[in-house]
Amino acid sequence: MPKFGGRQGFFPTRVSVLTHGETGDDSPKTSSPIVGNGPQGLALRTATPLPARSGWDTPEIMELPPCGLYRTTASFGSIQAGRLVYFHNHGNPGPGIYLPKEWRYNHAEFQSNGQVIEDLDLVRFLEPLPPEGFYRVVEAFHCCEKKCRLFEQEDLLQLGYNANAEPILFTPELVDSMLAVPAKGWKTTLATTKSLRQLRVPISKRDDLPPQ
Repeated sequence: MPKFGGRQGFFPTRVSVLTHGETGDDSPKTSSPIVGNGPQGLALRTATPLPARSGWDTPEIMELPPCGLYRTTASFGSIQAGRLVYFHNHGNPGPGIYLPKEWRYNHAEFQSNGQVIEDLDLVRFLEPLPPEGFYRVVEAFHCCEKKCRLFEQEDLLQLGYNANAEPILFTPELVDSMLAVPAKGWKTTLATTKSLRQLRVPISKRDDLPPQ
């Protein structure tokens, strides 16, 4: 499989537009004006009228999937099947999904506007994805059936995704005592991620680093 740089069934739903604000949660964060009476951080901009009693008013909503990266396996309003999305399970007025807007250092950053999932039964059409980040190889494997690239045991890899939720593996390098991540990687399948174990890596902005 070459290096990678970087419609299925429709399930009708009512959707509304929601926005993220700066909060302390684990969702993508972008400043936006607050509208309505809900708590600050996730505000409704009305796209369609909300029902008097929605699915998330019932006790069953406590069993929603966790916030994180998912692949859509069916269409959610204007968001087609086979797309990378971030699912936010505790928004106001309800759970919603967000599309990526750009990538920085192979990490997806998501739009501030998303779509509320009013029919909560449709969350079953969200396929969970392993988190982005750094991993070590616990068992050697090839990137694809063509065996273009062999990843050896104990290799350090960075896992990312493209807009179609296809996993991409990047091989970081140590350059002048700094860990550099390449802009191009190897497209693979979710099955190969079973040979990876996620690493805990502290994250800091360049301006926050102590002087060398």
